[in-house]
Amino acid sequence: MKWIFVWFGLASVVGAAAASSCSISHRSGQYECATTADCDPGRTCSEGLCVLGDGGVLDGGLLDARKDGPPPDAAMCPPQCTSCGGNKTCVIDCAAGANCSQQVVCPAGFNCDIRCTTDASCRNGVNCTNAASCTLQCTGRSSCRGVQCGPGACNVSCPGYNSCESVLCGTSCACDVKCGLASSCLTVQCTRAQCDTGRGCSSTVFPICDTCP
Repeated sequence: MKWIFVWFGLASVVGAAAASSCSISHRSGQYECATTADCDPGRTCSEGLCVLGDGGVLDGGLLDARKDGPPPDAAMCPPQCTSCGGNKTCVIDCAAGANCSQQVVCPAGFNCDIRCTTDASCRNGVNCTNAASCTLQCTGRSSCRGVQCGPGACNVSCPGYNSCESVLCGTSCACDVKCGLASSCLTVQCTRAQCDTGRGCSSTVFPICDTCP
């Protein structure tokens, strides 16, 4: 009989503890949302939580650790960029919704990562004349035609079949055009004749071609 009473006593303690834990109010629940309309004024719905303008969530007076919002430059991301990052980086990804059937223009002062990965993408010109720098990946079939580099570094990779028809390095401080075995690379003009590799351009030809600050 003594063990029965002990068992019932322990069961009561465990039950009380469970009931107590279930009654704890988690204040973060009030910040759950499906849309911004579910949030208080001044908050927006992000990944199921109502967040403040700085990306934080106040819970019991403490700022939640969810602060992995977009980089500051992303708030000023030009419309032709599919995403933006720090140091004015602009990604123009043809496979992610960028309009690559028209002329692709890198925004002035941006460092552009242009991904012409779909067939016949970037064939109406790629304008990097006002860019801080441009990197092009011409992996799609018949991709990249009429590429114009600006004064910044310009790196054009052409592994795609029949890719890179007409690439003008212009006044680029470091222009690299890497032609694949199946690429077109018709009318590739390097910054100087000494930078011409016979199948593209190299900025590492000493001492004149690698001049970027």
